Amino acid sequence: PDVPILGCLTFGHPDDNHYLSTLPLQSVASTDIYFAQVATGNVGGVAFFTGLAVVNPSKAAVDVTISVHDRYGALLGQVTRTLGRWEKYVRLVHLIEDIGELPPLSSGYIHVTATREVFAFVLFGDEPLNFLSSVPAQLK
Repeated sequence: PDVPILGCLTFGHPDDNHYLSTLPLQSVASTDIYFAQVATGNVGGVAFFTGLAVVNPSKAAVDVTISVHDRYGALLGQVTRTLGRWEKYVRLVHLIEDIGELPPLSSGYIHVTATREVFAFVLFGDEPLNFLSSVPAQLK
């Protein structure tokens, strides 16, 4: 039966909970997903990173386009990947193949579009892992 996924994921350091973030899972897959925060590179002495995961729950391949924008909406980088059936794609945003060099960024957004419905999530933090934050998906 078609039943939505319910639940959450918690990311953190298991020994001392030095950093911890809980992410509610998308309840339904979508072809148009926004994430309201992206940060990467060294900004004001803080070395940021953003991680993105996209999952294809389908038995068929899907083309996924990932776009990174600054806080004003300017496109900074974009790439399209084909995910096979039930495949996942997980990368740090600045290491996404062929997205181009991204400038240091502390505020912006990610837009994911797909030819079939997918699930996705984003986490961002600083490189020494003083903090980690989940960014819930906003479905269009």
